[in-house]
Amino acid sequence: GIPLLRSGRDTSHPDVLHETSHIPVNTNRMYHRVLDRSAPFHQSRGTWRIKRKIDRGTFRALYRADVFHSLVDAPTHRLVLIICALYLVTCLLFAFPYLLFATQFNCGMDIQNLLDAYLFSLETFTTIGYGTSDYYFGGCWGPMITLSLQVALSLVVDAAAIGVIFARISRGNTRASTVVFSKSACIRRIRGRLVLTFQVSELRKHQLVQAQVRCYAARSTRDAVTGEVSHFQLCCMRLARPEDSLVLLVTPTTVVHDICPGSPLYPPPLWRSASGVVQWDPPYTFPAEDPSAACSGLYPE
Repeated sequence: GIPLLRSGRDTSHPDVLHETSHIPVNTNRMYHRVLDRSAPFHQSRGTWRIKRKIDRGTFRALYRADVFHSLVDAPTHRLVLIICALYLVTCLLFAFPYLLFATQFNCGMDIQNLLDAYLFSLETFTTIGYGTSDYYFGGCWGPMITLSLQVALSLVVDAAAIGVIFARISRGNTRASTVVFSKSACIRRIRGRLVLTFQVSELRKHQLVQAQVRCYAARSTRDAVTGEVSHFQLCCMRLARPEDSLVLLVTPTTVVHDICPGSPLYPPPLWRSASGVVQWDPPYTFPAEDPSAACSGLYPE
């Protein structure tokens, strides 16, 4: 998903032999990206411009199957409204049995109307304390059972609300806001081979432990025989550096991907274009019997 490749000669490395292939950069043109880069420093906010075509009823049923993560991923204003509505509805529902016990069974709860019953329910839910004249409710069993149910429910609601809010605040994608990448990637020729390089760094002074970097290429593939096209296929890009994908971001780290026959960026030797079948000669050959084996050991330490 990197649409722009910046050109130029890199003289910082002794093995760079030729000027890099390039695509002219037009800063005035608006590119429609699958993954946005609208955040500061040309970073991504994690918004994928992908519309999933699925029946609305099925979509909602799948979301209801995992309520916790659906709430965690919900917008902040919607999450706050849902939690407040849950508290208010719970207090209102328990207000009706309290009103019934006070008016019909004379349990000494000093409740005259629905508003008094709602305030009594709210005091129970938040454990503020009661202002009734009879703390034992005239010996009635109904208020005791209802109070026990509401207190148990209040503990569950409080735990769920705290868990959802904590999970949302501590999400990893917000921590990643200071992990920045290069605005443009470069294709360089090193030791006669083409590599894709970019840099990544951490802006905070508190570094991440065991940070990993992975690269994927979104590409469209065309069958050379039938001409059938498969759009937006995500392919994993094997990294030549770092080899184990682990990085320490104290200083800017260079990420290198070798454009070899095992790379999703490597063009096929034969493909079907609008004018017919096109034969392509690779710029370099691989002496190894397994071409993918030539992808390792390229970039010097």
